[in-house]
Amino acid sequence: MDVETRRKTDLLSDRESPSLAAWPARLPGIEVVCRDPAPFFPEGAIAWAPQAVQVAGRWHL
Repeated sequence: MDVETRRKTDLLSDRESPSLAAWPARLPGIEVVCRDPAPFFPEGAIAWAPQAVQVAGRWHL
């Protein structure tokens, strides 16, 4: 979800770190990752966007 436009950008097929890590090759320049608070999503987000700030839900922005 794009938190600025409130439009869905994509939907992952499962809740696994490898799926998340492979996904953002199509989305370069990510600055903020608004993610599910499940424990395996931080691993995937760090793998593909180590420079991005992670927030566990859009309400933390």
